[in-house]
Amino acid sequence: MKAVAPKTGLLAAVFVAANVALPQLFHVVNMGSAVFIPILFFTLLAGVRYGMVCGLATAILSPLVSAAITGMPAAPMLWILMVKGGAMALAAAWLIGRAGTIRIWQVALVALVAQAVGMISQSLFFGGFAVAVNVVWTSVPGIALQIVAVWAICKLSRK
Repeated sequence: MKAVAPKTGLLAAVFVAANVALPQLFHVVNMGSAVFIPILFFTLLAGVRYGMVCGLATAILSPLVSAAITGMPAAPMLWILMVKGGAMALAAAWLIGRAGTIRIWQVALVALVAQAVGMISQSLFFGGFAVAVNVVWTSVPGIALQIVAVWAICKLSRK
């Protein structure tokens, strides 16, 4: 088994820290984290820009570290966020890792795959598809903002 590169581990640690800090900022300024889902922003960026390993590490560790430090997200949401983030990392690796370039439609598809997988997981866990659809519907503005922001960051930065 191949070891994780130090750069990937460092990037994942930075993204996890950012995923813990950004939701706290949203709560402090009362911007509605259910709408903007800030804990998934750096997970999406990690998966799209730096690949599956960095994305998966960020997806799994961010909710766990955040819950340990801040008490959020609530326990029932931990695994749903990890599933959504994991789906983001895997979809990004499959869609973008092969292409070599990052297009906005690819970032959108990665985010939509994650939300679809999350809706299925959430509907199974909470016993109803309507609740899962409502959660995604409420967060559409945040999903759209994340897609545009991640795509713009990737276009403006160099690897």
